[in-house]
Amino acid sequence: MLPWSDVPAAYWAYKDIAEASLDHPVKARKAGGEDWDAVTIKQP
Repeated sequence: MLPWSDVPAAYWAYKDIAEASLDHPVKARKAGGEDWDAVTIKQP
């Protein structure tokens, strides 16, 4: 879940917004793409 309330989970770009705005370690897939291991949400 994103740390702000103005982007509902059903929004079409939710995953793209999360990808661009949340720090997350990943594992690359051999066929392309990535798997997220975790998400780090930093509070201001």
